[in-house]
This record gives sequence, C-alpha cells and structure tokens, in this order.
Amino acid sequence: MLNSMRMNVKKLSWILWLVILSFIATIFFVWGVGSNDEKSGLYVAKVNGEFLTREQFATALQSYTQYFRRIYGERFEQISDSLNLETIALNGIIEETVIRQQAQELGINVSTARVQREIATSPEFQVNGRFSIKRYRTLLGYQRQIPADYEMSVRHRLIGERMRQVIRGLPQVGAKEVEDLYRLRNDSLEIEAFLLSATRFFDDIELDPSEVESYWEEHKALFQVGETVRANYVFIPRATLEEGLEIADSEVDSYYTEQRDSQFKQEEKVRARHILFRVSEDAPDAAAAAVQDKAQALYEELQAGKDFATVANELTEDPSGKGKGGDLGWFGRGQMVPAFENVAFSLKPGELSIPVRTRFGYHLIKVEEHQDAGYKPIKDVSAEIRSTLRRSKAQELAKNIAQTVRRDLLSGMSCAEVAQNNKLPHGTTEPFEISAEIPGIGRVPAFNRVLFALEPDGVSESLSGESGDYLFRLLERRPQHEGTFEEVKERAETALRQEKAEKLAQIQVQEVRKELAHKPFLEMAKQRKLDLKTSKNFRRSGFLPGIGRLPEEVETALFAAKAKEVLGPVMTDQGNAFIRVVASHPADLADLDEKREKLEEELLAQKRNALFQTWLKSAKDNADIEVLMEVGDRQTGQPPFPRPFGQ
Repeated sequence: MLNSMRMNVKKLSWILWLVILSFIATIFFVWGVGSNDEKSGLYVAKVNGEFLTREQFATALQSYTQYFRRIYGERFEQISDSLNLETIALNGIIEETVIRQQAQELGINVSTARVQREIATSPEFQVNGRFSIKRYRTLLGYQRQIPADYEMSVRHRLIGERMRQVIRGLPQVGAKEVEDLYRLRNDSLEIEAFLLSATRFFDDIELDPSEVESYWEEHKALFQVGETVRANYVFIPRATLEEGLEIADSEVDSYYTEQRDSQFKQEEKVRARHILFRVSEDAPDAAAAAVQDKAQALYEELQAGKDFATVANELTEDPSGKGKGGDLGWFGRGQMVPAFENVAFSLKPGELSIPVRTRFGYHLIKVEEHQDAGYKPIKDVSAEIRSTLRRSKAQELAKNIAQTVRRDLLSGMSCAEVAQNNKLPHGTTEPFEISAEIPGIGRVPAFNRVLFALEPDGVSESLSGESGDYLFRLLERRPQHEGTFEEVKERAETALRQEKAEKLAQIQVQEVRKELAHKPFLEMAKQRKLDLKTSKNFRRSGFLPGIGRLPEEVETALFAAKAKEVLGPVMTDQGNAFIRVVASHPADLADLDEKREKLEEELLAQKRNALFQTWLKSAKDNADIEVLMEVGDRQTGQPPFPRPFGQ
C-alpha cells in the first residue's frame, strides 16, 4: 500500500509540472517581491535574492511560541528549549517565502479587496462584532508594525494559501484505491502465538558476587559514570502563593470584557437524537416510498408517547446510535449533511421532526437541547477566570520573590538561610548525570541543561517547574570517570543477568524451532508451559497484544500465509515469537459503500499532503537559500511540527 502511494505521488508530480507550465503559458502578471529593507542590514536569511528580516523572524517566533504555549499549557516552559523554536520559525518563514515566490512566478495573486476583507473579518480587530480601525492600529502598534507592512504580510499569506490550493487540488482517488485501503484495514486473521523472551529467565538466574565483580573487571569500559553535578536549591511553590490571593469582581469583569471574543465566544449548536432507516439515493421510487411510510408510521407512534431513546436502540439502522438511544451529541453548523442540519436547527428542544430524506435514508430527528450563538455568560466562567487571574498573580508574585532570593544568593547567603528568611522549602540533590532525573525534583531536561552550564558556586536564574519555581546553587561538578565497583554494582549485575537470560532464551528458541518440525504447535506450547496468546480478529496494526510490535514485513507475511502455517522465530520488541495462522477472514465488502466517502476523503488528504511535500521539497532544493544567522540545527529542512499559519 505504501509503495502504491509513493508511485502515485511520483505520477502526480509530472502532472503538477504540466499544470504549472500551463499557468506560465497563460498568465503573465508579474508580482513584485516587496521591500527587502536593504538599508537596515538586519537579515536572517536570503531566498532567491529576497532578504528576510529579523522583524519577520521575530513575528514568526512569537506566533510559534504562542501556538505551542496553547498546546502544552503549563508544561511549555519545561519543554520550550527542546522544541528549538528558533529553528522552526526560521524554517517556517523560508518555506512561506519559497511558496509565495513560486506562486508569484505563476501569476497567482490576490486582490486588495480580498486582503481588506481578510483583515476586516479577523476577530482580533473587531469590537462588538464590527471591524475597528482604532483597535487595528492599536494592536499593530503594540507589535511595532505599520499597516502597510502588515497588509503586505497578509497578502503574502493569502497568495501562499492559493498556491497550496492549486497543488492540493490535483490528486484524484480511484475506486480501486478505496477498496484496497478498506481491505487493508478490515482483512483479519485468527492466530495463536507464544513468546520466548529473555525476561522469562531473568529473575531465576542466580549470581555469585565474585562473578559480578569479574564481569565488571572484564567490561569496565561499559560502566563509565558520566559527568555529574550536585546542587542546593530553593523552591517557590506556586500553589501556596495562590492560596491567599483574592480576585475582585471588577477584575473578573475586566478580564471577561477583554477576552470575550477570543475565549468565551460560542457557536450555535444543538444536541439531537435520530432514528435512521436506510435507503440508497438511487433506490427505485417504490422502495424509497416504502421506507418513508415505515418512518412515517414510527413518527406517529412516537408522537403518541413512545420513548424515542428506547425505540432508537431497537430500530435505528445507524450502528453508532444503537446503545446510545440514537444520541448524536452536540454538533454545530456544517457538521451534518444540509438537509439533516436544516431541520435539526429549526426544531425547538423536545420537538420531533417528520421523516427527513438524506443520502443515507430517512431520519426521525429529536432535538434535546439548543444553544444559541453568542457568549458564555460571565456567571458560568467566573470561576475559571478567577483561577486564571489567581495563577497569573501568583506567577508575578513568584517572579518578585525569585528576584529577592537570587539577589541574596548572589550576595553569598546559603540556600538554607535564604529559604528560612523567606519561609520557603529548600534542599540538596544527590549527584546526577545530565540525562537523569534530578533527585528530589524529577525529570526536567531544561533544569539539567542550566545546571550543567553553571560553574561551581554559580547561581541559576529562576527556573519554572510544574508546581513552582526553583533557584539552584551548584555545589560541585565531577567529570566523567570509570565507575568503581560499588558505584556500578547494580548496573553490572543487571547487565550480566540480562546477558545470561538472552543466551538461555536463544537456546530455547533453537530447541522449539527443531521440535515444531514434527510436533503440533499447541502441544509444544503446553509441554513447555508457554503462555499461549490468541487473537480472533487480528488486523494490521503493527502490534500483537501479548507478543509485541511486529516488523512490517512480518505482518505482511502473516496475511500472505496459509491456514495452519507457522512463522518463527519472529523478532519483536519483546523477544522472539512463534506465530500460527489458524484462519484468515477477508474483509466483508458489504459495509464499503457506507464508509467509501470517508475513506476517499482520507486518501485524498494523504495524496494532497504527499504531493505538496514533494513539490515543496523540490521548490526548496531548487531555491537559492542562504541562512544569515545561527539558530541551531537546521538539518530537518522544515518545521517538524504543525505551523500556526500558512497551513
């Protein structure tokens, strides 16, 4: 399947370039590249002669920072260093520039009216649902942008989006591809398997202390102890600071007013149940009429008092509704087919619809609740706002306390003295390596990086953890060294035990392999007291419960195997396994039509993304890109995460 998809992407590439050539042949509009701000000299990169400024980079970095902060919440500060946001931001603006330049070469443009409409409809520039020129200029002023530059950036983004639409509009999905994907996901096997893992022997191995020491003597190079540090720390607990903070009603009101559009806006939606009687769109009129009559008869029974949920569990032909009383949960506009949606949003809570025809058949719809578009009432979110404001105030208070603590530590006071003066917890870590968790604190890689950069007696900045802020004083640093036997005794014992267990497991694998040539699979498992794992409905997933992760080629071989055939030994992530195919069950194509549309959409999305990435790589490979600033490792060539703009 993967090979087929790769072949399809290759086939689509030459189609793409034919389309691009046709653009060049028919469209001759040339778009300027805009100002390069050459006088400032503040550049981060150059793409095909166009300079990218530090202002562009800073704006992108801010966007990515806000984007990941929303995703990770309070964990963001702990992992922000590992995200390498500067690299992501630089690669992001380079990619956006390449895409936009390619679009402009093809004459792809957007009108000034389109740019104005994009800005005017942006929620952040609206007051009471209408565009506010004052708010627009104020917010741009906060970001030190002038309207002309911002409007140019919006134009560039829209041009890039149109280029994406052109490329992603090329792929097509065939019926055979949909069927292949359906079979791939729904073919199943009945299998039996057992695992021959080293862990089976690990705990039963007895080791003499002298044997462990001899093993260490022979393998000292394997038991190096990395560089370690030890530190004192003062802890500023955030929860304690929050406890005594009071939030005034006026503060809640102000926050709600300022953030109403961004945080508390809610769309119109309904919660409904339905009963479906299936009939295809192309069914003969007589057949469709019969189903409609059936739905109409049930409508009258429900109107007479029958319980909708009980009847739905019994009669609905929508599998997802059985057992849930036909409950569809909450949904907004645009989530259901139009005919269904129009009726659902026209009903009042408790009302029942007459039979409604869609491409799936006839529905009876009952609306349980209806939520109007608007804003969440302040009374419903006041507790949430108070919590947010309390947390924000506690963070500011912690920042002020941290400044005092750091000043005292830098003056020569000990962590214990500073902690006592400020009534704060403190402690001392045991020695730890850079990749290990900090004893008494936990695994916070950002802390480790800071501590290993300090010199002895050095004091860190305030470091934000999950439950509060820490300030460290480095006590000592010990370079990497060959561990003494006492230091690495446990590691040496574990390594020796593992080595012996693996040898025993390999002996057993070879014995089982020979015996299976003349002994039944189940008899073998029973005699050796092996834990037999069975699966009645094993599908391609890469993982066999109780056995481990299967290599792709092994999974492929299993689905190609004949009944009663045994594969093994198969190396999984948990050890060697022997797997017997009891029976195969080809996918039932009866449900294909019901799922065809969703599968087509999925395949189309995969093809579009694959084609766009192929095109983008080619465009970047052929572009003259010069990076003019150091931002770390750029070998990935593109942001490894979803981007907050230009999707």
